[in-house]
Amino acid sequence: KILSFAKMLNLDWKWLEQIIPVDKIVGSDDEDDEANYKYLSRIAAGRPIFSYPSRKFGFRLRYGKGKNTGIMAKAIHPASMYLLDEFPAVATQLKVERPGKSAEIFPCDIIEGPVVKLENGEVRKISSAEEAILIKDRVVELIFLGDYLSTVGDFRKSAHPLVPAGYCEEWWALELEKLHEDAKKKNIEITQFIANPYGIDPYSAIELSMQLGIALHPSYLFYYNCADKGQILGLVKSAKACEKIYEGNKITGAIFENNDSVKKTMEDIGLPHKFENGKIFVEGKYAYPLLKTLGAFSDIAPDEGKESLGILSEISGMKIMDKCGSFIGLRMGRPEQAKAREMEGKPHVLFPVGFSGGNIRSINKASDLAESSRLGGIKAEMKIYYCGKCKKEIDAFVCDSCGGRAEEISKCEKCGSLSRKKNCEKCNEETDSYEEKNIPIGKMLEAAAKNLSMNIPDLVKGVKGLINEEKVAEPLEKGILRAKNEMHVYRDGTIRFDLINAPLTHFTPKEIRLSIEKLRELGYKKDVKGDDLEDENQMLELYVQDIILNEDAGKFLVRECNFIDELLSRYYKLEPLYCIKEKEELIGEVVLGLAPHTSAAVVGRIIGFTKARACFAHPYFHLAKRRNADGDQDSIMLLMDCLLNFSLRYLPITRGGRMDAPLVFTTMINPQEIDDEVYEMESCWKYPIELYENSLKGLPATSVEGIERVGNRLGTKKQYRGMGFTHNTAAYDFGPTTSRYVQLKSMEEKINRQAALQGKIRAVDKKDALERVLVSHFIPDIIGNARSFSKQSFRCTSCNEKYRRIPLSGKCRKCGKSNLVLTIAQGSVRKYLKIAKDLVDRHGLSNYLRQRINLIEQEVNSIFVSEKREQKSMLDYSEEGKPKTVAKSLFDFM
Repeated sequence: KILSFAKMLNLDWKWLEQIIPVDKIVGSDDEDDEANYKYLSRIAAGRPIFSYPSRKFGFRLRYGKGKNTGIMAKAIHPASMYLLDEFPAVATQLKVERPGKSAEIFPCDIIEGPVVKLENGEVRKISSAEEAILIKDRVVELIFLGDYLSTVGDFRKSAHPLVPAGYCEEWWALELEKLHEDAKKKNIEITQFIANPYGIDPYSAIELSMQLGIALHPSYLFYYNCADKGQILGLVKSAKACEKIYEGNKITGAIFENNDSVKKTMEDIGLPHKFENGKIFVEGKYAYPLLKTLGAFSDIAPDEGKESLGILSEISGMKIMDKCGSFIGLRMGRPEQAKAREMEGKPHVLFPVGFSGGNIRSINKASDLAESSRLGGIKAEMKIYYCGKCKKEIDAFVCDSCGGRAEEISKCEKCGSLSRKKNCEKCNEETDSYEEKNIPIGKMLEAAAKNLSMNIPDLVKGVKGLINEEKVAEPLEKGILRAKNEMHVYRDGTIRFDLINAPLTHFTPKEIRLSIEKLRELGYKKDVKGDDLEDENQMLELYVQDIILNEDAGKFLVRECNFIDELLSRYYKLEPLYCIKEKEELIGEVVLGLAPHTSAAVVGRIIGFTKARACFAHPYFHLAKRRNADGDQDSIMLLMDCLLNFSLRYLPITRGGRMDAPLVFTTMINPQEIDDEVYEMESCWKYPIELYENSLKGLPATSVEGIERVGNRLGTKKQYRGMGFTHNTAAYDFGPTTSRYVQLKSMEEKINRQAALQGKIRAVDKKDALERVLVSHFIPDIIGNARSFSKQSFRCTSCNEKYRRIPLSGKCRKCGKSNLVLTIAQGSVRKYLKIAKDLVDRHGLSNYLRQRINLIEQEVNSIFVSEKREQKSMLDYSEEGKPKTVAKSLFDFM
């Protein structure tokens, strides 16, 4: 990053390049030399490791930007999501080896899918999620996990050098484009293959390679560099001797003699094949390219002095490129999430009930207690109001007697006089704007219900005490209406729904299931090519402040709209605004997006819904909130809710109390004023061939000058529209919607599924992966909980007051009750002990861990198992009543 600034300032700081160990990334045969194990630290149980650092057969790096990636969001094939037992769902956070530290994962179905081994010995390349779902229960090994799509912009932003790319379709198309003139001279039509390099048949691929000298198409290459040279030479020998199957003059299959070495080599290079009756069958489109590559039709003897790819290129007469490139290590991070933002206790209204509401802070319960008490109210701290007309103190800003607006006033703590100034007009002491007083909550609740012309819900929940500086409470009417509509208030008076940030720059009407007419009404009249919108499959560019919400969020917002409408009509006596019943009616409505650590919200417009637990929006929208897509989670709120119910006066006085509050909001995003991370994101439709060539040399990502970026568009007409992407996908949100980690409820289930999955993945060290879980999660948790147990406090179950030691009276000093209990239970200390022991025994983990866990168990037992000796009888020391020994003292019997 510093080097990029130095270049901008024309400073010759090339010495900085020595800091980045490029030589460790390129040109080393030892994968441990280039591996980065940092992402494997602090592993949480139940969240699997998918591939070890730079480990062969893991995820293959592929450069590209999908319409649903960028700003640290990556993509894998949706089939990989399902075959990884749905632990990675759409928008699940991953911890990554490179680039960066974290990423969210999304689907892309045109990149390489996984290669698996089935229970019958068949090796199959999976190219669709539907196929993955059908065969997932038959998979015994995940040989290759598929591609990992990362933008070059993420490498630029992370200041990470490029790492070697594996030969892929888009690289092949760029090389073919350079041969356009040669093809014209030989009367070979190649335009269709340049436009769509994914659908070429094997015979055309080989013909182009032989006629034009271009490398064999990636679809018919295998991961030859994942096997050693000896294995490749053995496979060459077997190919020459195998039985060829013809249909006419075309080879449609090959039958290899059963040989453990050949079978293993085929698995190692990811070659799809069947294993039946002691024979190995290579069928379909792979047979002819394989035999041609292995020199089955050539008399040229392999030159064993060359590397594997050199040997294959020579004996096949075609250029054979490395399909492997670089493999990237990944593990699961935080699962995706979409849920309502709720405070502790899930209050409906910011109104204090003190201890009268019980543990659930029930206003109904507090009201019943108030009626039965001689004071007719409850004790709580609240703002002081004064009705000038009635000449009396009141408990709300509207007088319950005359209905007039109350005046905010202060009271002198010393003499009790009311004052409109900060200092008492009588004794000049500082005054307080609130006091602990008797609140007639029962009467207030009934009056609020009467004002709304409705019955009181069975449960209306308040807060234990107000945390804002002046102890300003919300009107009880708002709590009644929220309770009716199953809404809960946040600390600033708003209602929020939290969602993972997900990037999206393009979509089709079919993907968001919205009619052409409705989209045209929303302003989407032209597709990316400038043609009129007429078909559901036309590609549209997302407007920078349009968002697509999770379906549960849509249902939630419908209830919130009902609350707002009732608030307007019943409380403010105005016309309702929304008048909706279904989430589809929210299309076109305006919301605010807000990040937790900021105070500036951003206006967004709803245009659709998704089953994915995320908020899809333009990268500009997320970066305007100062967020990216590496696992960040922000809140969505209705604009009208914020305008009606938010107040600065509700905000807590604690440090950071004004953060995570919509103090201001942006109505129009200016790309020049958002977080600069998005400036590195590419906006092109394809990469230059220079990218792939530079990647083989490990050059900086900034060395590729032919990639248009968002930063190049700033200040021009193109800063809002006209962006592209390099890799399309059928549906931007297709894949598992909920991570297996969330689906499973108990930790034992999660860790067992994790172990089972890791046991199938070739790119994972099975025992080491489980030992890392024990060392980084279970063992520290058990030790920490045991330590906390010995230092724990006591809690009153009536008022939640906590004590370091039980008072001598045995009663709570605050509420006077004797309901004092421990805050940490024995179960919380032991909860992972059995799981840890089972893992060690079942998977044969190291003796060191076994001994360590046994020692921890002894420590835990010493805390909970009494060491006091039991009283023994004389019979315990005799046989048929005869003494065994003579006791030396009475203590021997104890």
